[in-house]
Amino acid sequence: MTRRHVGIVALIVVAALTVGAIYLMWQGARFARERAELEWASLSSSAAIAQTRKVPDGWSAGIFVSEAGFAKLLAALPGAKISYDPAFSSDDTIVTLKSVSMSFEPGFAVGNISLSAHSENRKLSVDFKGQASISFREIANQNGRAEAVFAIHLLDLEPQIGWYSIGIGFRGYAKELLTSGTMVYLAEQLVVRVPLTNEVAFDLEQAKDLHLPTVEPKKDNFVDVNLSVPTKVIRKKFLFMNPVFLKGGVWLLAQTDDGETPVTLPAKESEPGADLSTRIEILRQEVAKISTPTEDMSIWLRGETLQDLARGIRSLPKENRTVKARTTKFSGVLAAKEGGSGFLWARANAELTGDNPAQGNAEISEVEAHWIANKGLKLSGRVNGNAVAFIRVRVVPVSNSGKGLGTAVDDTVAMIGGGGLNLDGVLSPRVVTVDNHKALIVAPEFDCKPYRFDVVALGGLGSLGIFSVTGVSATISGKFGGAVLSEQLIISDLPYLFEGQNEDGSSLKIVADGKHLQFKPRWNASTIAVVPSVSLVSSEGMSVGSTLEVGYLANVPSTDDREEQEKKLREKLGTVQTDGTQCGEPQIDIKIGDISVTNPILTIVPKTMGLPPGTTEIIDRLQIRPPTVVEVLRNSPIRRLVVPFEVPWW
Repeated sequence: MTRRHVGIVALIVVAALTVGAIYLMWQGARFARERAELEWASLSSSAAIAQTRKVPDGWSAGIFVSEAGFAKLLAALPGAKISYDPAFSSDDTIVTLKSVSMSFEPGFAVGNISLSAHSENRKLSVDFKGQASISFREIANQNGRAEAVFAIHLLDLEPQIGWYSIGIGFRGYAKELLTSGTMVYLAEQLVVRVPLTNEVAFDLEQAKDLHLPTVEPKKDNFVDVNLSVPTKVIRKKFLFMNPVFLKGGVWLLAQTDDGETPVTLPAKESEPGADLSTRIEILRQEVAKISTPTEDMSIWLRGETLQDLARGIRSLPKENRTVKARTTKFSGVLAAKEGGSGFLWARANAELTGDNPAQGNAEISEVEAHWIANKGLKLSGRVNGNAVAFIRVRVVPVSNSGKGLGTAVDDTVAMIGGGGLNLDGVLSPRVVTVDNHKALIVAPEFDCKPYRFDVVALGGLGSLGIFSVTGVSATISGKFGGAVLSEQLIISDLPYLFEGQNEDGSSLKIVADGKHLQFKPRWNASTIAVVPSVSLVSSEGMSVGSTLEVGYLANVPSTDDREEQEKKLREKLGTVQTDGTQCGEPQIDIKIGDISVTNPILTIVPKTMGLPPGTTEIIDRLQIRPPTVVEVLRNSPIRRLVVPFEVPWW
């Protein structure tokens, strides 16, 4: 080997040693946390909650997010950029999340993560890879809605070396990001938000219209009635606890926020020290006993929660548990009858008169509720109703052929009536479609019970010309129950909106731990929809399996009108019954009493056959056409003596 060759080899060795030294130095720039301690802390918290009450049956409410469902939420993070706000810091490092995945184990969630950091001032970029867990941060209230906030929690992180980046500048920047805590701090401000149903509500508000035909032809004779109950919402709010991490997902459990005895968790055990691994394994086995749903998201409601909510109806003001009925439109007659004496015959019609001529109330009281295993919420109560109507009885003299012969006379009478009955039925969960939206409702299934209310006149009818009517009465009958209560909305697939930028397109501003940050995901706006698919009733309560649908929008909507849309869905449920037992429309039976002639003089032969003096003036004044001889004889017992055989005109 020549001296020249020896020199070349020496240079190669020196270069290799230099690169190796740099590589080792770079490899030394690494962040790491002790996983065992973090896992023990998470496991002990999950186990403490699970030991307090059975999961989920013993809790007032709960929301389970499966590993698959959580993955859909995590998918919104790749491409997100976070940095210090330049108005408050000179550090221009921008951290970008490249990828993240999580595997849920009993008491702990862990997965892989990759990030990059870039400084424009330094003209440097560094890639990092490592492991991270998901840690629960808080239950936050964001624009009036509850959210469970989970944050990225780094377990270890190291820069990714490449032969193109062995320069001291890259190495120094990577080490600085880790030793200063910048990389870890910024990465751990990346969060996943899970929208929560933090209350359940009942509202007896109703607005229904009934079309009630009376006599033939029904298209001309009818009464339209509106039934309504003013809105008054009864609510049960929830307080959520720390999560319970399980294999396959995470439970967020809650108790009602209305004076229920607060949950007292067992005192946190001290760190087991040398027995840490043994204690972790014991806790894992305890938590692993809890079964998990399979859907993206499962919502649990304890039967007692719904039971207490329904019992709240008793404390509502009377007007908010009273169905009011009023007439919106009416046409034609309610009933008709013909009668008279001798040759004087009349038709009497009963019809509504005035503004809102038929009205009434049905008050719901004595409400009791009990959860029935594997069936639903059993309800019982009392309904007491009353009605008032203003009826005009119109009398028109008619010929034997039914043709009117004179001027109608009428009188008006007020009628009142009422009655009551006991009701019982079940409210059961059901997934329905309302205005093209999937919704979980609690639907009424009340037994249809027969009722009959007699409505009587207050006083008798006055003078009706030469005729009298003994009176008018009415009976309202039918079956009551079915959907006497409106269907109650529990959850719907209306999407939750998340903004990814300000109105001017700039990054969102965040203040965390007193530090000012800015955050911008890869999307301008995103939506999360919880789409209910199946409901199940158990011995302790009900659950609904749902699919999570995450969407991304190019533009940020000008308004978030989810609350208004949900209000419209509730109103729709109070207006139209999408399902449930129906008991038919009420039947109104109006009876007109006997019609008779009040002036016996008018039963005498008409003036064409020679009426007594003064009778002609009475007939003329009443504008009654004098009967012909044929009409008189037709109604006379001497008819067969005069014409003993049938003739067409007779």
